[in-house]
Amino acid sequence: MRRDRQPRRLHLVLDLAGQELVLEVQTTVLHSGFALPSLKSLANDPYFAQNPGVKTMFDAATYGYADNYGPHDGVIHTDLTQAVEKVLLGKADAQTALQDAASKINTELQS
Repeated sequence: MRRDRQPRRLHLVLDLAGQELVLEVQTTVLHSGFALPSLKSLANDPYFAQNPGVKTMFDAATYGYADNYGPHDGVIHTDLTQAVEKVLLGKADAQTALQDAASKINTELQS
């Protein structure tokens, strides 16, 4: 074997070993229920058949985005959740509930 090919082959072997290790670690983490994998190759893992809700979250990664409003995140989510509750409990119509939430949120953002 030519000397100039040795580093390339070693690099390929290390790459494959690294990929196998990543797959093994992500599979273990998935099966523990700790976190969702980032590898698409785990999309058909048997764990998802036993945990369809987790499969839904995994699939959502292809079209979803992080829901975070920065330093006011907790207040904003609380106000929006309370608005939805009011509507679902029949205590307010959707427009009024959302206007109230928007008013509270705007006040929070200005403080």
